[in-house]
Amino acid sequence: MKQRKHNMNNMNRINFKSMLLLVAFSFLGQAKAQDFATLKKSIKFWTGTGTDSGAVIVTFKGDGFSDSGYVWGILFDDSISGAAALQTIADADINFGFVNQGGFLDSVTYNSLEGNNGVNNFWWNTFHLENGTWKFNSGLSAFIQKNDVYGLSYTDSDPNTWEPYRLPVTNPTPALNPNAMSISIFENNGWRWFGEGNSKALLFVDFDPLQGGKSFVFGVKFDDSITGLGLLQAISAQDSIFQIHENGFLNDIIYYSDSGIGGAPNYWGTWSATNFGNWNSNMGISEKVFDGGFFACTYTDFNPALRPDYPQVVEAPEDENNNTRLLNANNSISVKVYPNPCTNKVTVESHEHITINIFSIDGRQIMNTSSYGNKEIKTTEWQVGVYFMIIQSQKGASVVRIIKE
Repeated sequence: MKQRKHNMNNMNRINFKSMLLLVAFSFLGQAKAQDFATLKKSIKFWTGTGTDSGAVIVTFKGDGFSDSGYVWGILFDDSISGAAALQTIADADINFGFVNQGGFLDSVTYNSLEGNNGVNNFWWNTFHLENGTWKFNSGLSAFIQKNDVYGLSYTDSDPNTWEPYRLPVTNPTPALNPNAMSISIFENNGWRWFGEGNSKALLFVDFDPLQGGKSFVFGVKFDDSITGLGLLQAISAQDSIFQIHENGFLNDIIYYSDSGIGGAPNYWGTWSATNFGNWNSNMGISEKVFDGGFFACTYTDFNPALRPDYPQVVEAPEDENNNTRLLNANNSISVKVYPNPCTNKVTVESHEHITINIFSIDGRQIMNTSSYGNKEIKTTEWQVGVYFMIIQSQKGASVVRIIKE
C-alpha cells in the first residue's frame, strides 16, 4: 500500500509552474519579514533550557476573522532540531500539540486552530528565515541554530490555485504561557478576593502595555455564574477608583492613571479562557463566566486584537475603610526594580523590610530571600526568558515581570 508522504520541503517535488508562483509570492511577502533580534522583543513565552535562543512561528490557514500565526521562544545549547523544538513547546504549553508521523509533520493544533495534512489539499511546510527571506528547509530534521527563526505554515499545495504556498506570518501573535496566572496562584499567595460566593473567576483588564498602559488581574467571588459586566461591577463596588461606563457595550474603563476611552483612540475587546494561554474573543460583557473561568477586557486597535499581557495583581481591600487596594500599582509598596531587562544582575530598592520570591515563567521557584533596604540579585546563571518577582512587605505586595537577556 502506498502512503503519500507529502512534504514540500523537498524542492525536487515542486514543478516549474509552482516554482514561478513560489518566487512571486515569496517576493511579495518578504519585505516585512522580521529578523530574530526584532522578533525577540515581542516573544512572551520562552520554553526549553540553554544559553542559545531562537524562535518558532506556526502559521495556520486563517479564517479571515482571526489571527492565525503565533510565536514561541526556544532556549537550547548549540542547536536543536525542528522536531525537538516542537516537542519542547508541547511539553510546556498544554494548548499546543503536533503529530510527527515517521519524520513528517502530519498535524498541528493550538487552542481552536488545527491543521491536518491532506484536508482540502492543505499541508504543512517548514521554513527558515534567512536575511529576511523565508526559505524551505529539510522539515522536522532541520536544525535551529542560535538566533534562527523556524517557521511552519499550513498551505494549499495545489499548483493550479492562486496562492499555492502561504509563508509564515511576519508579525505573529505572541503565544502566552497558560501557567502564568491561575486561580491556584491567587489562593496559594493568600491574595484577597473581590465579592463573595462559592465560585471564583479571574478578571483581566489590559490598558494596552504596548502603548504604556498597564495590565491588571482581579480575583472575584460569586455564586454559580456571573457576566463579564458583573465582574467589572464587583470591582467598582469595592474600589471607587475603578470606574466603568457601559450601555450594553463596554465603553470606558478608568483606573488610577490608566484609562481606556472608547474611540479615543482604541476600543475594548473582550475575551474568555480557561487558562492564560487559550483566549478566544467572546460576545462582550454579557458573556457568562463560570467557576474557574477567565474573562478579559483589552484596550486595542484590533490590528490585530490584542489578548491581555502578563498582569499585575490587584488585591481587594480588607474592609471598607482600607484605602490600600493595589498590590503593585500606585506605589502601594515602595519598591524599585532595575535594570529591566537585565543581564548579570537586578537590584531591588526599598526602604522597608521585604521578602522576595522569584519564579520562572513555567512556575518553578528560582529564589526566596529577604532584605531591609536594597537587595542585589545576581542573574548571570539565569536562562534567557521571563521571570516573575513577588515582593512583599507589611504594606502589601508587588509582582514585577523581569526579562533576562
